[in-house]
Amino acid sequence: PYSNNNGPSPTKRTTPSKEALEFSSVLKDYSSKKMLREALEYYHHPSKDDLRDVHHGSIVVDCCARCGDFHEAERVVLDMHTTLSRKKKGDGVLLLTPPASAADNDNDIDKKKKDENSMGIHIYRGGGVPVQAHTALMKAYAHAGKMERAMTLYRQMFHLQNKKERPNIRTFNTLLRGCMWTASTQYSIHDDHQSNTTLAGGIVSAQEAWNLSSSIIPFDASSYEYSIVILCQALRCQEAEQRLIQMMQTLGIKFEYPKQPLSHHNK
Repeated sequence: PYSNNNGPSPTKRTTPSKEALEFSSVLKDYSSKKMLREALEYYHHPSKDDLRDVHHGSIVVDCCARCGDFHEAERVVLDMHTTLSRKKKGDGVLLLTPPASAADNDNDIDKKKKDENSMGIHIYRGGGVPVQAHTALMKAYAHAGKMERAMTLYRQMFHLQNKKERPNIRTFNTLLRGCMWTASTQYSIHDDHQSNTTLAGGIVSAQEAWNLSSSIIPFDASSYEYSIVILCQALRCQEAEQRLIQMMQTLGIKFEYPKQPLSHHNK
């Protein structure tokens, strides 16, 4: 998975080669056009084995999210973590091997059913996978309504060793958008050792994410907007008003209520 050349580590920025830039450009074009199959074939092609890295992988994960395929997004991200966990951080350039394709598991019905009831992937705490990849996977989960997986990923990200790879404002807002689109739902989770239930989505996940992030992530106007909408959806209007006041104070927004009812001016 690593090059034998003494190149930069995955976390250090250097000027990418012309070939690497072209690789990224083509993948971004496929992603913008929602051409998932073409993007995956291009990404997996053996001719790209010496170019493929976590940044190219992040583009492909975003393409999966745009096309609504969270399973394929998981495979690409999981492959990044599997590669990283097998190799300690060194001075080599991180090169990824292609993950197993969806076709490899088409006949494994039992595995698919088990996968549907899982809590998602377990990420490698040692780091190396950029926050963009995890945020794109979060988007894939949100679009698919898989909020139990989104919350599992979000919690794990706070334990990554590299602080730059922990949730940022885009990760947080992506999660909140998913909470806006879903109600709090009870999920039955099964694995090899135990079976239990959990609540995820809607106000439940939104409040947990807010509490996890409030002292770490500087919220923006979108964060407050999404949070207020979710509180209103849950009929927690008083809390929504308090959140609105908090937003105005934090962002320095001044608002003067009209002295006369608006209807008076319209007469």
